[in-house]
Amino acid sequence: MRCVQAFRLTVAVALLMAGCHSSTPAKSEKKVADDETPAQQVTIFAAASTQNAVEAIVHEFERLNPDVKVNASFASSSTLAEQIASGASADVFLSANVQWADFIKQKMLVGEQHELLGNQLVVVVPADATWDVHMPEDLTQDEIEHIAIGDPDSVPAGIYAKEALEKLDLWEKLQDRLTPAGDVRHALALVETGAAEVGIVYATDAAVSEKVKVAFPFDRDLTAPIIYPLVLTKRGVQNSAARELYHFLQSSSAATVFRQSGFRVQQKAGVQ
Repeated sequence: MRCVQAFRLTVAVALLMAGCHSSTPAKSEKKVADDETPAQQVTIFAAASTQNAVEAIVHEFERLNPDVKVNASFASSSTLAEQIASGASADVFLSANVQWADFIKQKMLVGEQHELLGNQLVVVVPADATWDVHMPEDLTQDEIEHIAIGDPDSVPAGIYAKEALEKLDLWEKLQDRLTPAGDVRHALALVETGAAEVGIVYATDAAVSEKVKVAFPFDRDLTAPIIYPLVLTKRGVQNSAARELYHFLQSSSAATVFRQSGFRVQQKAGVQ
């Protein structure tokens, strides 16, 4: 009997020790998880025309702030603004026109706003184009069958293009040749691939492509000022990292990148 009791006691102690041993890794893993500091998350929605510049600025911002992760989304300002109005979790919004910044402002979603950049419309043709396009009236020549523009009903570049063509009394004449695109980079791509003989895009879009060349710029007085408002959303106001990014986009280092990309930096930008 004593041997049996002793055996049972030995087994019980062994099981207890095994249980204690198996719990040790779990405690260790939990400690590692507790010690990890998750990166602060910031989401910026930016107009497609700003993609190259914003990506470069975000890269530098993350280098200076290694505990911050910036998630960037690029599309037409209209698409992005509608997504924000529908509840998308954007902290910062860089719009290609004032209209779409005002749209989310009317939805009571804007915390702060600053007029950051300026741009200009240009007409581009493929880099190897043989047709002569030197002035707006040349767009009516027979060789020009497709003119790529942003959707004039929503895409800022398309809205500005329509305004310019209407002032030049060319809008109705060119209606059958227009190929609306979902954003200005798509309009640029149509020219790059030869799907359109010419395109109306921003000067900054033409500057980032080796597949097109500028045929001529539109006079600035043909459109309302092409202004890019920078918005810190109400959601972003609550995020310290988002506030830092919002101000970094207005810094002198960011202004240098924007200028190198062909943007005009508004007077108040470039302040550290």
